[in-house]
Amino acid sequence: GPDVLVVTLSVAGAILLLGLVAILLWKLLITIHDHREFAKFEEEKARAKWEAVRLTSRLYGANPTTSC
Repeated sequence: GPDVLVVTLSVAGAILLLGLVAILLWKLLITIHDHREFAKFEEEKARAKWEAVRLTSRLYGANPTTSC
């Protein structure tokens, strides 16, 4: 029959390979999610900045279309 050592090492190698693939897939998904969250954060930060500029312009009576 098949050698017990060969079967054991084959099974162990397959398990390790599947674990490595799972970790890499998880890392890829987390990286994609983080990039999306960071882009959303940057967009909100820029929107908040321009909202602050608009409020400041209104506070001091300047026309925001000509104060740039």
